[in-house]
Amino acid sequence: MDVVGGVAHAELLDDQVAVVDGLPGVLAMTDGPLPTVLGSAEFLRASAAQPGFRLLK
Repeated sequence: MDVVGGVAHAELLDDQVAVVDGLPGVLAMTDGPLPTVLGSAEFLRASAAQPGFRLLK
């Protein structure tokens, strides 16, 4: 993402919204039954550094 650009799209669990809201690189967030976040490479690095980080496909 740092080289070619782009935006990450991640679906969040309800308990992740408060944590993600304070991370750097968050471009936008949505509310609703399936909250989502759009973020930069900086956001991906910051979220991966959080305790309990899980990447699900």
